[in-house]
Amino acid sequence: MAQPAMSKECEALLSTLTGQRNHMLGILDGLPEEALRHPVLPSGWTCLGLVRHLTLVV
Repeated sequence: MAQPAMSKECEALLSTLTGQRNHMLGILDGLPEEALRHPVLPSGWTCLGLVRHLTLVV
C-alpha cells in the first residue's frame, strides 16, 4: 500500500531536522573520544550527553 503524500509543512520540518542532525554530526565528526566525553558546560554536559538528549527529544 502506498504511503500518503506528506504535507508541505511536514516536508519542511523533516528537511530542517535532517539539516540540523547533519550539522550536529559534522561538528562532532572527528573529535577524539576524550573530547566527546569531556564536560564543556558548567552543568557538566558533554557532547555525547547532548546527542543522547537530542535522540530522546526528537
